[in-house]
Amino acid sequence: MVFVVISYDISDDGLRKKVANILLDHGVKVQYSVFECLVDAKTLDKLVVMLSPFTEGSDSISFFKFVRHV
Repeated sequence: MVFVVISYDISDDGLRKKVANILLDHGVKVQYSVFECLVDAKTLDKLVVMLSPFTEGSDSISFFKFVRHV
């Protein structure tokens, strides 16, 4: 499993809501435009592909993957 923090800056209200709804299926909303997700690598790859159409123009989505070393 991979722990990922996903943040986004999307100007259009409708598109921003669609992104939030996608992320709600995979993680927990911790701030207005920030989600924490614990997903497998395959799901993370799918999320990147699913969310990439929402990053046109000056809009952005950032994925921060954290690795735990024991």
